[in-house]
Amino acid sequence: MTKKNIILTFCLLIVFGILILVYGVMRGWFNKKSKASGTPTVSLRLDPVSSQIDENGPFSYTIKAKSNQNLNIIGYLFTIDFDKTKIQVNTIEYKTGVISQDLGQDTNNKDVINQLGKIKIQAEIPSSQGQLITSNTDIDLIVVGGKALATGIPQLSLSNFKLYQINSDATLTEVSGGVGEFSTSSSSSQSSSSGSVASSSSSNQSASSSSAQESVKVELKIKYRMQGVLNWIASQSAPTKFAILKNGTAITSTPNSFTASLSSDLLWHGQIEQQLLSGNDYALLIKPDKHLQRKVCSLSARDSTTLYSCGQDKIILSSTTTDLDLSGLIFFTGDITGEQGTSDGKVDSLDYVMIQLIIKNNTGKDPAQVAKADLNYDGIVDTQDASLIIEVWQKGINQDEK
Repeated sequence: MTKKNIILTFCLLIVFGILILVYGVMRGWFNKKSKASGTPTVSLRLDPVSSQIDENGPFSYTIKAKSNQNLNIIGYLFTIDFDKTKIQVNTIEYKTGVISQDLGQDTNNKDVINQLGKIKIQAEIPSSQGQLITSNTDIDLIVVGGKALATGIPQLSLSNFKLYQINSDATLTEVSGGVGEFSTSSSSSQSSSSGSVASSSSSNQSASSSSAQESVKVELKIKYRMQGVLNWIASQSAPTKFAILKNGTAITSTPNSFTASLSSDLLWHGQIEQQLLSGNDYALLIKPDKHLQRKVCSLSARDSTTLYSCGQDKIILSSTTTDLDLSGLIFFTGDITGEQGTSDGKVDSLDYVMIQLIIKNNTGKDPAQVAKADLNYDGIVDTQDASLIIEVWQKGINQDEK
């Protein structure tokens, strides 16, 4: 090999090394790891620190967030409480992300805000790739401005802070946070509402005093209605979990399930079979896929001007086939994800953010996303599905019945 070739080879290796280094920086290979062993924590603070303001004097506070590691966020929410007799809020400006339509509040809502002394902040990042928060660096979330109604130090209290991180596999992680030095890790504990059908007792023993009775095979033909399903599409089916309670106690330790099919009457039809003792003191827990669980104590339970509420267990079950007509009930939708990536028995902002993420990524027709988040079973995840979650919240419903 000539001296010229050696020099050329050496130069090519240097160029190749530089390219690898640049690529690694762009991919985040050299990002400093968190001392929290991968557990993200976020803290909020007000800037500047509150000081005394004369009556009718203006104020402006920025709510800043800082993470202990790099986070790629897709949205956040928190509540600001204040004494409406001492300060008046005039402006609310979102510095990171944009207001979540119909969920967050801004300057347009200042009349209601000043009546209640409370600001509901909820924002989303317009880009489906999210926005990077660099570790140990302040980022401005919100700027709140107004005037003092009396001489003193304005007090703004921050609570219920949640931030949503988008992971490399397009899943979401909820990261909780605190104010000032207080910082809470994203929860690693599972909710007691795991998304499965569960009763107020986990005992698998029947409470029947007639233990000497022989069990019989009970068949229940069930039909029910899902919120938002307004059109019939052939071959639609939904896995549905159920548990049978006797005197308030589940007769089995784990929930069972059946498959319900959508009929042209827009009702879901299925059949339950179970070995149990004949009696008149039964109730059922029913949880369709992606929906909240409801407790039923009547063979013809119905919602009216108020939602049906289960009282005493009094369903009669025997060896004959029994019709369970729940067409008068609405099973509320939106339970699609939780901190563990599966339904958790709640309809909250994590479910809403997941749908918004699918919409932003233009993956609403992807079969996997349709199976996970198509709430109205029309074959696509879109704004109609997001609107159904808002409708559930407006009714004051957000978790499984027990």
